[in-house]
Parts: sequence; structure tokens; C-alpha cells
Amino acid sequence: MNPVLVQAKHIRAIARGHPWLYRQAVEERPRALRTGGATDLASTGRGFLGRGIWEEDASVACRIWTVRDDERIDEALFAQRFREARLLRNAAGLPSRSAAYRVVNAEGDRMPGVLVDRFGDWLTLTLQTPALLPWRDRLVTALAEAVPSEGIYVKFEDDCVLLHGEPAPETLVVAEPAATVRVFPEFPGKSGLFTDMREARALVAPMLAERRFLNLFSHTGAWSAAAAAAGATSIVSVDLSGPYLDVAAQNVEFSAPGYAAHETVKSDVFRYLANAERKGETFDAILIDPPTFSSSRSSGSFNVKERYRPLVRAALRVLEPRGLLLCATNFRGISRDDFLHSLQDAAMQDANDLRVLTVLGQPADHPVLPAFPEAAYLHFALCATAVQPPLRWRP
Repeated sequence: MNPVLVQAKHIRAIARGHPWLYRQAVEERPRALRTGGATDLASTGRGFLGRGIWEEDASVACRIWTVRDDERIDEALFAQRFREARLLRNAAGLPSRSAAYRVVNAEGDRMPGVLVDRFGDWLTLTLQTPALLPWRDRLVTALAEAVPSEGIYVKFEDDCVLLHGEPAPETLVVAEPAATVRVFPEFPGKSGLFTDMREARALVAPMLAERRFLNLFSHTGAWSAAAAAAGATSIVSVDLSGPYLDVAAQNVEFSAPGYAAHETVKSDVFRYLANAERKGETFDAILIDPPTFSSSRSSGSFNVKERYRPLVRAALRVLEPRGLLLCATNFRGISRDDFLHSLQDAAMQDANDLRVLTVLGQPADHPVLPAFPEAAYLHFALCATAVQPPLRWRP
């Protein structure tokens, strides 16, 4: 096999365990190499560096699967990595804690581009790159061998197909520590539950008892379901998607049968907050968990980098003193420090005294390699406001 030659200045990153080879780091490549092909990486004078799967015309030219010359990228390696990932989750107590969790977290489990999520007895295998499509069937066979399940759905972009076992029931309901929710493993894209927020829900849910809770960008209402189960006085779920809100109503009923104080509102969140402020409505706890990008007719496009601060400011205007503000983002383009600074900047605009009680990242089923810290994408801040606003700082 003719190797891909790596520029000398990029060798150290690979040697330290970074799982990506960027396009600009390629010095020379075999002409016959195509997307999905396994290839060795080497450097002039140093020899073998690693082995990965090539992707044509992408900024990440090669995802590195091993730095051992005696390991081949094949079904045996896939099965080994799946077993290791399963044992890691077992050691963390995930199977007994939740019926929904991530079984394989791509680079964090040394399976770059591969995500596996468990929803009850069913698995979803998500391929994050077209380079893995030629390996799809071997990945499914290895996963079925290493991780028992009733069925395996494979997802890539807008496609989802059952490739092993039996289809999931029409209504599949799973329980996590704070809520019971309906999931849709057979749908392309997201399955209706973000498992990376499971521990945040478990931590915060008891604090929502006897509080009026506002869930912005509510999606399918896992947070609303957790608040209902914890005994929130009232809950408002706001989202632009009517189908999401319908599922949110179901999830509240699954988690707290007979709960009658849940309202779903199909609205842009900025418009909802402005109307609430105008009418004098307030809440004791507010969750802000927007998608990285979205759009609506009333307020146009939303992106975290530009509009998170005004969103926090608008939420603080309808939050009671000593209220809880739950702020989350999965935007990979912001650091933990910058995220917290954005909260402070928003609070200072109206002289709010905002305190950060704790900050969470990804849970144990979303591991990150130390050599690949950019994969630590999740920031969740549990904040509270003081009764007396601080004096404005003046330069």
C-alpha cells in the first residue's frame, strides 16, 4: 500500500493521538486513493504514522483509526472497538441508570465518524462521513456481534434503514433518571432525545419542584417531562415545530400522568419573551437550549455566536429574583470561558447579578480524547439571580 505522506510539521499531532489529518497537512497522496479507502500515513524519514480511512474533497482528509502497524481496519477491529465501548459504559453504570445512552462516541471511542445510540433494546448507528459508507455492512455485523439488541438502524444524512433485527414498535418509550420519553430510532436525523443532557436533567429536575418553568427551544420536551415529574407548578414549552410540541405533550404525560399545568406554544422564542415581558409574566426557572442554527419568519436566522447574549438578556427580563437560569449550547465554535463571558455580558446589560452555580460538560457516555479537546462541545451552566442588582461598573 502506497502511503499518504504527511508534512513534517503535522507529525507531532498524529503522534500525540489527534484522530484527524487535515487536507493542508497532506504532502503527497496515491493517485488511486478514493473516498472510503483504507490508507497508511507516513512521513519522509520516519516511516509509518498511522492508518485511517480517506475522504476525498473534505477538509478532514483522513480519519485515523490506529497508530499500530499490526492493526488492520477490518471487521475484527470494529468488533473490538465496539466491545471496548460497551465495557466502558458498563463500568460507568449506564445500563442500570438509563434506557437511553450513547454506546459509541466517534473519536472518543477511537471510532472516528461512528456514533451509536441505545434506545431501549434498539440501536442507531450514525455514519458522520460518506467515507464510512463502503464499511457500513461490516460495521453493522460487528456491532450486532458485540452489542446485543433487537434491531439496528443505520443513519446517514437524510436516510435511515433497518439493517439488523426487528423494527422498533410504533411507540417506543424509554426511561432516563429524570424523565420518561418517546423516541423515534427509525427517523432520519435525530431520534427525539438528546442523551448528552441526561445528567443535567437529573441534577436540575429536583430544583424545579414548585417552580414555574419556561422551556425555550423545547424540542420534544424532555426537560418539560422532567420538570413535570419533579413537581413543577406550571410548565410552558416553546418551539417553532408543531410536531415537536405534540411529542412534548406526550412526554409530559408519560412522565407525570394526569399533569394538567403544561402549555405548549408554537412561537419564535424572542417574540414569546417580548410578549411575556409586555404582559408582566414571569417564571421561576428558564431553560435556554437553542440549536446552533435555526430560522423563523418573525426574527430571521438564529445563530448561537451572535444571538445568545440577547437571548439571555431577554430571558432574564422575565425571570424572578432568585430564579434559575439554565443555559446550554452545543456550538463547537465557543470555548467554556467565552460561553461564561457571554452570560456575564448579557446579565450586565440590565445590571443583573447572575451567579453560576455549576457548569457541566458531556456525560460519561460521550467521552473525549485528551488529544482532541475540540470534541468537548457541550456547555451547560446552572445559574441563579440575586435579589439586589449590583452597582454598575464604571471605567
